[in-house]
Amino acid sequence: MVVISREDYERLRQPKPNFVELIRNSPLMDVDIDLTRDQSLTREIDL
Repeated sequence: MVVISREDYERLRQPKPNFVELIRNSPLMDVDIDLTRDQSLTREIDL
């Protein structure tokens, strides 16, 4: 048996947003992120 508060129960009962809704409602939605990939060749390293 697990005992939780009514408030926690109500919070857990609410439907979870799907992934698209989660991303669209993110506070970071308007932040510009540079997703370009570095096109340089590999480099030599000393091990």
